[in-house]
Amino acid sequence: MRYTPDENWDIRLGRLGLNAYIAADSRRIDYAHLWLRPPQEFYGGIFYDAIDGIDVTYRSQWDEITWSLGAQYGRIKQKLQNTASSEISATQSDQTLALVFSLEQDRWFGRLSYVHVGQLKVDLDGNSLLGIQVVNQLAQAGLGPISTEAAQLAEQINLQEETIEYWQLGFGYRGDQWSLQSEIYTILGEKAVVPEGVGGYAIAGYTLGNVTPYVIYGRFNPKNPPYQAQSDWGLSPVNGAQLAEVQKWLIGGINSTYIDQQTFSLGVRWDVTAQIALKAQYDYIQIADNGYGLWAIPLEADLQGLQGRDVQLFSVSVNFVF
Repeated sequence: MRYTPDENWDIRLGRLGLNAYIAADSRRIDYAHLWLRPPQEFYGGIFYDAIDGIDVTYRSQWDEITWSLGAQYGRIKQKLQNTASSEISATQSDQTLALVFSLEQDRWFGRLSYVHVGQLKVDLDGNSLLGIQVVNQLAQAGLGPISTEAAQLAEQINLQEETIEYWQLGFGYRGDQWSLQSEIYTILGEKAVVPEGVGGYAIAGYTLGNVTPYVIYGRFNPKNPPYQAQSDWGLSPVNGAQLAEVQKWLIGGINSTYIDQQTFSLGVRWDVTAQIALKAQYDYIQIADNGYGLWAIPLEADLQGLQGRDVQLFSVSVNFVF
C-alpha cells in the first residue's frame, strides 16, 4: 500500500525492500545491475532483504541537489538452511529500524544508512538445538574450567534478544560511458557468532556501444580473530574424547560465521536488445585462514584450523525484462 499526500512525502506499508544498501529495491533483479554476481564481501553478509512494516520518506530539492530522508520500522525474518544438512534456523526481529539519507546531483548519487536490529531471535533446529541443550547442561556440571568455558561458549553462540547494528555508506556515478559505484558497511554486535568487521566493494565499467566491460574489487576485514579454545576438554579424565568433540562443535559453530576474504572480478555485459542482456564474469577469490563465513563448509570440518585457499569462479547468465 502506498500513499503520497504531496510531492515531498511518500508513505508505504507492507513488505518492502530493507533500505540498507543501494540495491535495496532491486537486489533480486539481475537485469538492473551491471555485474553478474554481486560482491559477496558486501551483499553476502547481509541476508535480510525485506521488512514487513512502514516506510516514510521525505524528498526535497536544494539548488541542483535532490535529497531525501527516510525511515523504516517493522519486522524482519528469514529462514536459513544448513547446506550440509536439513537443519533450518529461523531468525526474526520485531524491532528493526532503518534510517537513510541520500543525495543525487545530475549523474552522481550517494547515501548513508543505519539499521538497528533489536530483539533478534534465532530459533535453532535439529542437532544445533540439541547441542545447545547439552552445552547448557555441561555448563552446570561443575567441571571447573570446562564448565566455565562451556557457559561462555553457550552465551556467545546463542542469539536471543540480541541487538545488531549496521552502518552503510555508498556513492556512484552514472555517465554515458563510465559507471562507478562503491559501498562500505560495518556490522556491530555483542556475541562472537556475529561476524563483526568492515566489508565493501568498488566497481567500474566503461560502455562501448552495447558492450560494457567492468572490474570489481571486494573485501571483508574482520574486527576480531577467530575464536580460540581456552582449554583442552579432551584432557578431562571423564568422557574426555566426547567432550573434545563437543568443544570442537561449539567453536566450529562460532567460527562458521567468521568472514575474511577478498575478490578480484572481471566481467562484461552485452545489451543484446533493450530487454535482454548477456553477462559473463570471472572471480578470483582469496580466502584467509578460517575465513569461510560466506561458504558452505561440511559439518565435520575443523573450523579452528581451516587453511585459506584461492578459488576461481566463472559465471555466465542471460537477464531479461518484459
